[in-house]
Amino acid sequence: MKKFFSLIALVGVFAACEPENLQTAFNVNDATATVNETVLCAAPDFDPSAVTVTYGWSVGTGFSTKSIKGNPSIPAGTVTVTANYKGATASTTVSFPQIFAGMDAVLTATVILPYNAGGYVVDFEYGDTEVADVEVYGLQAAAHGHGYGVAQEVEFEGEKFKVWMMENATEFILEDSYTWYSPYGFELDDLEVLNDDFAFESEYIYDLFDFYSGIDFEEESYDFSVGAWSLYEVINPVITYVTPIIVTATPEEGSNNPEIGPVASFNVYDLYAACGVVEMAHPDHAAHYVPHSGHYTHDGHALHGDNNNAGGGIITAE
Repeated sequence: MKKFFSLIALVGVFAACEPENLQTAFNVNDATATVNETVLCAAPDFDPSAVTVTYGWSVGTGFSTKSIKGNPSIPAGTVTVTANYKGATASTTVSFPQIFAGMDAVLTATVILPYNAGGYVVDFEYGDTEVADVEVYGLQAAAHGHGYGVAQEVEFEGEKFKVWMMENATEFILEDSYTWYSPYGFELDDLEVLNDDFAFESEYIYDLFDFYSGIDFEEESYDFSVGAWSLYEVINPVITYVTPIIVTATPEEGSNNPEIGPVASFNVYDLYAACGVVEMAHPDHAAHYVPHSGHYTHDGHALHGDNNNAGGGIITAE
């Protein structure tokens, strides 16, 4: 009889439980798995932000994301983490056991990208050439204030200069000459090594340039004539151009090395010089001026100036 009443009491306990509470007790979240990767590389100036990472999961279909979710669990498997950096590629595979429903698993992967300094071709390339300096020379007399009292703006080879000018305030053509120096060759500044792994190759390239460096000057004589009632000046610009030489290291084909930036640099300086005469109407005799015209002397020769200068004086260009 006691057993009968005990059975009745047990049935009463189950009957008192609400169905929705039983459902809640057995609801479990889907499992998740997330990869936490670290990418390393010995290449100089390695930039982790430039790395792209892809994921290959062996479980499920179409999984290529950093995290996956089970349904509700995740079976045992592997994930392959592949890192790409400027042409170099490396992969690491991580195994994991079954991940049961309700579990959040973090998988740790370390990917080491290759870098072998011997797997590069070292060469050089030219950067953009720019003007580093301009000096303008001309007749010493004009430069020292013995010419016309007001500086004039003239144009020579497409450039404008403000210079002091000499006067030919006569009705005669004036002939004169100017001595100048034509440069040839180039000079270098110091080599800047940016990557010690390639210091030897960079110095070798620098030495090749340095072997041929040096600037020489050849004396030139420029004969010119100017018209009557004119202002005139010799324009002798000397322009320094600078060209960067960039030493590069390019991964050999099949080396799986990452691309790296310049490994060294230096500058090449070239000089360019020109010489010519400019003239304009004399402001005080403009009505009489005709370019390159005038009278010769009675002996059939033009007047000769006394402005020869063996190199000229510096003119401030604006």
